[in-house]
Amino acid sequence: MSSQDPNTSPHKAYDVFICYSPMDKLVADTVCAQLEAKGIRCWIAPRDLLQNVSYADASIKAIENCHIMVVILSFSSNDSPIIIRDVNKAVTQKLRIISYRIGDVIPSKSLIYLLAGTQEINAIDNRMLPSLIRLVQDDLSELNSGRQEKKKIILYPAKMGERFGALLIDGIIGFMIPFFLLEIVKFYIPSTSLMINNMWEGISLGNLLLFLFLSYFCYSTIMEASRWKGTFGKKFCDLIVTTTSNTKASILQIMLRNLVKWAFFIFILPFLLTVILAFVNPNKQAFHDLISDTVVQKNPASWRRYKITKTIQNDVIR
Repeated sequence: MSSQDPNTSPHKAYDVFICYSPMDKLVADTVCAQLEAKGIRCWIAPRDLLQNVSYADASIKAIENCHIMVVILSFSSNDSPIIIRDVNKAVTQKLRIISYRIGDVIPSKSLIYLLAGTQEINAIDNRMLPSLIRLVQDDLSELNSGRQEKKKIILYPAKMGERFGALLIDGIIGFMIPFFLLEIVKFYIPSTSLMINNMWEGISLGNLLLFLFLSYFCYSTIMEASRWKGTFGKKFCDLIVTTTSNTKASILQIMLRNLVKWAFFIFILPFLLTVILAFVNPNKQAFHDLISDTVVQKNPASWRRYKITKTIQNDVIR
């Protein structure tokens, strides 16, 4: 059977497997009771043995469904073949192992090998039991934190039609912004009117295209790097630009994204290739998205998505 990492298996039936010798049942029962009093789910034999199921089968299944093993280490458990087999299984399953030593015992060579690098609490009696409980709680919290970090990232890639719609709107807005700003300047500073008119009359086609590109580049970069994460066109189409980790993209990522996008846009064939790439990519990422590690996706926090969800819920209730 393949080994599993407890960090990647959050839905387990138990938190702790208590491994002990029958001679130490009183201590094991006390440990179990104290852990369960703190809401920690424990598996312990013979209590959790099912009828007509052998200990070997039950213990293997239980260890596979636990995150931590607590080994009651004593003179009686030191050379127990059953204890060694259980600990070996826990090592194979990559469980966290805590040794709770209740006697002045030197572990056998087999246990020294298996328990190397694991955690240990020395206890002559149950005075160290609170330390054991805290250690188990800390380990469970750490494992839970790791599982939260490894949760699958869910993206809502935008449809290509939505992206083209946003691009069309932004094209109109982005190219109109410089003319609009110049008209404002002419209105509030009349002395600049003649200079601006002469500039437009003498401008070459190449300089005009460069001027329009720079204005659109500044517009899209500022808007996509802002807290809105999108241009006016994307906002209208309910889209945002994020990283593939579903976090806010940095200003450098957005600048790279827009530079590459418009470098491809100038040449027809590369632009068509990057559009085809976006169609076949599972996250609908064009070449400029892949280069900058960004993705255009539907805004999961939008009022429109909320309204649709509530409508579906109401229909189901009815």
